[in-house]
Amino acid sequence: MLKRNRSRLLSSRGSRSAALKPTNSDASYGRPHSGNAHQVFEKYVTLAREALTTGDRIMAEGYYQHAEHYLRVMNETQSSRNEKAFLQEKEDVFATTPPELLEVVTQ
Repeated sequence: MLKRNRSRLLSSRGSRSAALKPTNSDASYGRPHSGNAHQVFEKYVTLAREALTTGDRIMAEGYYQHAEHYLRVMNETQSSRNEKAFLQEKEDVFATTPPELLEVVTQ
């Protein structure tokens, strides 16, 4: 009897998985994660400023913390790009340097 009641309850509400899905796929449960790190950073800063203008300091602080995370992501990406560019330039220098000069440098 209990099983039958559960199945009726589930069928009246729909499937459980449908209840867990967001109604708007772009909403991402209220978090603005669409776009690259810089765009998401800008969105969180804007949301924080809006929260400050409405007087909600706690919400603003949360948004600023999220923005700070994306700022770190951007900085890490930039430093990774700089390191790759440096290594590529180093490889290019060694590839174009005559072998006799390389022997002098490595000794």
